[in-house]
Amino acid sequence: MKDLIPICIALASVPGCLLGSDAVSVERLPVPEKTVAVSWNFGDQPTPRWQQGMLLGHGAEDGDVVVVGRGGQMKMHAKAWLDGGGRVMKYVTLNPAAAVGVAFAPDGTLWALVRVHDDSFNELRDYDMLRHYSAGGRLLGAALARGSFAYGGTYPAWSPCLTVTTDRVGFLSNRTNEWIEVSPENGKLLLRWRLPSTLRAHRVGIDSVAMTPDEAVYFNTSKRALRPGEKQEFGVYRLDRNTGVASQVDFSAVPSGDGWLSILGGEDGRLVAGENFERLSWIPVR
Repeated sequence: MKDLIPICIALASVPGCLLGSDAVSVERLPVPEKTVAVSWNFGDQPTPRWQQGMLLGHGAEDGDVVVVGRGGQMKMHAKAWLDGGGRVMKYVTLNPAAAVGVAFAPDGTLWALVRVHDDSFNELRDYDMLRHYSAGGRLLGAALARGSFAYGGTYPAWSPCLTVTTDRVGFLSNRTNEWIEVSPENGKLLLRWRLPSTLRAHRVGIDSVAMTPDEAVYFNTSKRALRPGEKQEFGVYRLDRNTGVASQVDFSAVPSGDGWLSILGGEDGRLVAGENFERLSWIPVR
């Protein structure tokens, strides 16, 4: 699927190199293997995520939880996590920590990225930012010391893209412009990679992230329009963990209407993408 040879034009903070502002497409996403229509309108909600074979979304203000299945039909719409009888299944108490991101692992356990505070809601200086909980809500472990980031200013993991696979936990630090991965088994830091200038440019934001089994990470980006009539720009980038090379991806083979393609997650060697949140597509990447 890589039609062109990667061009390294800037040094990375990990072995390898990064693609700078003159990005060259090195991978073309193929036509999706399967596409289904989505019965729920996610247009006014935060970007949903594909986890555990389901598309999970929530309302930013009303707290509604929406679950869409593989066929595109809504499986659940509720005000909290409820079972079939409308009963709350489980609460996980984090106090005095505040969760800024949560994600389920393939084994059903829960990972949370947290900010720990004192009674006056001032952030503590010594704690682990990642917490791992069992399906029953029991704390299994913690990782990533807060001291590995500088103090002051915005919390380093605010508004993260937290993603979990069988062999790693990854998240985006919007403050330090880094993609960070740790081992879910022992909490060891696996990768700390600074975003290239292409992904740190003015008005460019990373909306979602997906990790795939082929040693790659896919970033979904959008560039805000400032002037009337100016079209919002969307992009997809791929990080090769083995080389440290970040490359722009050509996704023109994926039908996406006005160009709005959201990478929602990874599954079995495929990217799960949402086209304007109206369709789900499974795109092979290995």
